Amino acid sequence: MIPQPKRPIDESSSSVGADFIVGIGASAGGFAALRPLIARLHPTGRMVYLVALHQSADHPSALAELLAQGARLSVQAATDGQAVIPDQVRVAPPGWDLTVRGGCIRLSAPPAHTYVSPSIDRLLVSLAESHGDRAVGVLLSGTGQDGIEGGKAIQAAGGRVIVQCPASARHPDLPEAAIRAGIADQQLDVAEIADYLNELAESPVAPTHPVELSSLDADAAFQELLQRVLTATQMDATHYKEGTLRRQIERRIAALRLPSLEEYLRFAQANPDEVKRFCCVSAVGRCAGKL
Repeated sequence: MIPQPKRPIDESSSSVGADFIVGIGASAGGFAALRPLIARLHPTGRMVYLVALHQSADHPSALAELLAQGARLSVQAATDGQAVIPDQVRVAPPGWDLTVRGGCIRLSAPPAHTYVSPSIDRLLVSLAESHGDRAVGVLLSGTGQDGIEGGKAIQAAGGRVIVQCPASARHPDLPEAAIRAGIADQQLDVAEIADYLNELAESPVAPTHPVELSSLDADAAFQELLQRVLTATQMDATHYKEGTLRRQIERRIAALRLPSLEEYLRFAQANPDEVKRFCCVSAVGRCAGKL
């Protein structure tokens, strides 16, 4: 039987009030990463967290209760039809796939041919479809490929994909697969992932209009910005994937509500700490080997 909430859900009020929705996926070794990650997250009124950790469907799970210990957010097992509400962590129960539709959690039985559940891919794809560029995917320690297609969907929708540094993961197969697939916007250790999410929750909400970075003047400004990053931080950002870097710059410009890269460069010139701030927000250089 699908897990149901203890009280009826008012479907008319089941709309997402958060600015961002975060899907966290993991398998082998994932609990060791999940527990400190959840404990480090701050309540901000702007983020929802949904967790899919591969578990056996043959045994009851105390995962939600264990993650709740020391957490500052509300952590509970997900139930079908439950409204998605900020500052809550909802954990997929064993034997059920978790998705989001119409601002509500939906639980469904995995397809018969599925070897692992809950499905990370199904969770992340649903977030890409429901929230577009406000979706964030986090891939932690694990084996196999579950989560890669979902990460691609989030990236294609303009969202963010954060991957645990393989060196810090007990099982690096999943993070390494995400890096090989080219979907890792950031590679961070667990504490840095939490700090990044907290920082994201405190950033201004970006407007929906796109920022143009492809003109000749913008290209010159882009190269000058990379030089400023090098001067300010000693980080050579030219080794970072250009598409990923440009996407992160676009988000920073949009968050500051500036009209162009040229205007952002003038802003950075007038505010010397901005380059370091950008590096912090974009996580450039935080993890060895990610450039």
